[in-house]
Amino acid sequence: MRVHGTRQTGFFTKVPNATARDHELSFAARGLLAYLLSLPDGIREDVKTLANKSVEGRGTIARALHELESSGYMTRAKVRDDEGRIRTRVEVFADRGEAAGLVKPAAVPPGTGAPGRGKSGIKTEETGVKESLPPLTRLKERSDSGQEKGRAGGEVSKALSLLTQVGKDEPRLHLASAEAASLAALVDRWLARGATPGHVTSALTSGLPPRVHQAAALVRHRLTVKMPPELSKPAPHVERHECTECRVPLRAPGLCGDCSHADPQADSSALSKDGRAGFEIARAQLRAPLQMAQC
Repeated sequence: MRVHGTRQTGFFTKVPNATARDHELSFAARGLLAYLLSLPDGIREDVKTLANKSVEGRGTIARALHELESSGYMTRAKVRDDEGRIRTRVEVFADRGEAAGLVKPAAVPPGTGAPGRGKSGIKTEETGVKESLPPLTRLKERSDSGQEKGRAGGEVSKALSLLTQVGKDEPRLHLASAEAASLAALVDRWLARGATPGHVTSALTSGLPPRVHQAAALVRHRLTVKMPPELSKPAPHVERHECTECRVPLRAPGLCGDCSHADPQADSSALSKDGRAGFEIARAQLRAPLQMAQC
């Protein structure tokens, strides 16, 4: 790989190579650190404003800030200004460990504002990067805690694999491992209702806004609103039966009521009588022409 650099005479930021090559930091954290170092002193930035200036969402920005703070590149402390208001002071460093040399400010007890300057109580105004998400575990602890595991056998489930692949194909829908695990149940419901991975991917990625601030919330909303209907259950099979004698439909195999109460001997005698009478009539009709001829 050949690197082509440019010599700057002004408007540039110096970042040590040790910081740029700190492999304990993610590339998102290193890029965010370079951007913060390029800002002038006293500027106000928070997770929302940083996300509006980048393709990453607020979750990615918040995780990168926690990485910088846990690695010693940034500090956040509550201080009280001259007017008695509590503010968050943010310090950003180009080298790891410089934050350890700073004298930590004393804890600020809660109090009221100065008389005649507004309503009583605490008015918190932050002048640095705002902490909008709960504290996350350090990067090493997350990597050592294990991979995304499925429901059984320690294997990655099909739903988690699908959400991970969607995040790789569409960076705006990148999810953290905890977020993907919480949304896997919704994907399982899609698959149980006959949806294919292509259907899920199309429902999540079609018509995305230019900038996604909360990928997990958007994915959850689309999986819930666009949930396909449940598969219709097949009608139960009904076995049909007929009377073995007269072929009348029955609920159970066997004879119908008429055939089961009929007397077989009476039926045979009745048939024999009817047959005998017919035989006598036919014989009489055959004899009549012979008698006429003899006369």
